Amino acid sequence: MVLSNRKKVPRQLTAIGISLLAGTVLFFILPSTLNSLLDSRWYLPWLIVPYAVTALVVGGIWPDLGWRLGLAVFAVWGPMLQLMFFFQRRSAGPRLER
Repeated sequence: MVLSNRKKVPRQLTAIGISLLAGTVLFFILPSTLNSLLDSRWYLPWLIVPYAVTALVVGGIWPDLGWRLGLAVFAVWGPMLQLMFFFQRRSAGPRLER
């Protein structure tokens, strides 16, 4: 009989990891897909709906974590918006026009 020294990953860590992964996948797939399918006034609502559905499903699977998993689904937005702002093409200083 061989005993394994492998430790199991805590259930909460697995739930948060899956939520982060789902949010990241949605972040990279949805904008390009929806941009080609929808009119501009329906773009934002249909961008939010899949995140909300994903958060509800993950929250239903792991109800002990509840709303915290919803935050984990949306967590990719903060760092990505900061990166987009950092890598934008405009210069940071004032423009001098002649």
